[in-house]
Amino acid sequence: MRIVEKLTGTRAETCPWFAFHDPLVADVLNVYPFFESGQLAFAAGRNPPALLVEAVREYHAAMGRAADALKREKDGQREHDAGHAAAVRQMGALYGVR
Repeated sequence: MRIVEKLTGTRAETCPWFAFHDPLVADVLNVYPFFESGQLAFAAGRNPPALLVEAVREYHAAMGRAADALKREKDGQREHDAGHAAAVRQMGALYGVR
């Protein structure tokens, strides 16, 4: 549950997997690919329910926060790895190891 909160910025109040039983969640997951391509009306109709639109927006925002968190984590790991490699090279140079 802490990982979900870390990645999305939102604390889950129940088991995240339980949400898949909610019809609104199923609808969001079904229409989201169309939202990303600007074709929500194609999947959800000309006048989709406001609740669905708001849920898709929230899901999109959560996905963006999660992607940002993962990118920061990967960037941090790359910096760590680069720093470690530099330290190993310095130690090698200090002791004459190539």
